[in-house]
Amino acid sequence: MDTSQSEENSGKSMQKLRLENEQLRNEISILKQEKREALEKYYELYRNMEKKVEERSERIREQNKLLKKEIKQRKKTEKELEDTLEEKDELLHEVHHRVKNNMQLVSSLFNLHLKEIDNINAKNVLLESKNRLNSIAIVHELFYHCEKLSKIQISRYIKELIPILLKNHGLEHIIDVNYSINGVLLGLSRSVPLALVINEIIANATDDIDENRRNRKLNITIKTEKGSFILKIESESGEVNKTKINPNQNSFGFYLISLLVEKQLEGKLEMGEDDEVKLKIEFPI
Repeated sequence: MDTSQSEENSGKSMQKLRLENEQLRNEISILKQEKREALEKYYELYRNMEKKVEERSERIREQNKLLKKEIKQRKKTEKELEDTLEEKDELLHEVHHRVKNNMQLVSSLFNLHLKEIDNINAKNVLLESKNRLNSIAIVHELFYHCEKLSKIQISRYIKELIPILLKNHGLEHIIDVNYSINGVLLGLSRSVPLALVINEIIANATDDIDENRRNRKLNITIKTEKGSFILKIESESGEVNKTKINPNQNSFGFYLISLLVEKQLEGKLEMGEDDEVKLKIEFPI
């Protein structure tokens, strides 16, 4: 009986083991299936990622091609612009050079007429016109030699113009000029009218000076202040009648000064009350 019970227990144990083995095989099968599914998902994700990476890389390559093409086109455009600007500079230089030469030609014609005319008043008119022309010619000369064609150093212009004007009046050894000029840049639209204004002021300042008197002083100050260009000219000799600034008066020089300062420079002119030449011109820049 003990033997029979032992066999029965042994049979149950074997059956239990078979069931456990079967269950274990099922679990292993499920795990394998889950592993296959996980690998398939992984490979699918990997393929998708590779595809996205390839697509993005292709887009980047296309963008790089477009960028290289754009850079090439931009460099070409920049080169064309540089060539155009260089050509423009050359043309502007040539224009200033030709204008200056034409003015020198007209000035030479004035000189020929001056030699043939005996009338003093007529000579003075021609000389004044010649000086006005030379004042403008110097502006174009400076623009011709200037690297930046948009503006010139006005200090250089003043220091070239005034000795020429004094020499034309025969006063280069009589008047000493003191300069106090800051580094001010002006464009052509301001430089030309200012040139004519300075010419007329200097001409007036020298009109009544006795050539036998020496060491006369002419003080010229130029500065910028609060967005304005300020020119001051003072002299110990000469006379300026304040009523001459009225355009209705007969002084063409001061009529021209008033016209240029107020209309072209959009500025204002102040004059001293005494017999010395004292003028202040201010205009926006």
